[in-house]
Amino acid sequence: MSKFQLIVISIFIVFIIGGVIAFARFKGQDSSTQLPAITVWGTFPADTFDQYVNKINNTYSQQLRVTYV
Repeated sequence: MSKFQLIVISIFIVFIIGGVIAFARFKGQDSSTQLPAITVWGTFPADTFDQYVNKINNTYSQQLRVTYV
């Protein structure tokens, strides 16, 4: 491994560790904000997908808005 490759790999490792630390410390906004609407494209029946979304919405306090195409 050349000296240049070692330096480049070291820089990437530092950025990866910094990114992990930054995301780990991020607390986000308060829980009163709504989740964004999601559009999912798929090949199985929409009724099956809607059943899973309804189970998720019954479990959590924030409602997940999903459009299945």
